[in-house]
Amino acid sequence: MKMNGWYQKVLDEVKDTLEYELEGVLIEATEQIVHHMERKEMNRSDLARSLGVSSAYVTKLLSGRPNMTMETLVKVFRALGCKVRVEVESAPAVFVIPQVELPKQQDFRLSVPLYQAADEYSSAAAA
Repeated sequence: MKMNGWYQKVLDEVKDTLEYELEGVLIEATEQIVHHMERKEMNRSDLARSLGVSSAYVTKLLSGRPNMTMETLVKVFRALGCKVRVEVESAPAVFVIPQVELPKQQDFRLSVPLYQAADEYSSAAAA
């Protein structure tokens, strides 16, 4: 999928922020809850009864607001018959190579006359 230039620019500016990462984790958790609810053929009212909370509270949790605590997350997944496991990935290493302007290459000329170099080589070889 090709993104508009302005959208890609905005995404590039925010994708390394804490808020962006938190939203991603929250979305993933919510998707997992919905997946397991569907697997167990549970609706929001069923989940609310299992948790001892109102259906409105479950709706708020699934909408992403309020932000779930770890305790709430574990309680929800226990009600769905699941265990929570946290998986952490190392962030890819980013190497920034500074741009350095190199000096212009200069001609390198050997200033020793050829016959002198040959004489020095001959006398070194004879020794």
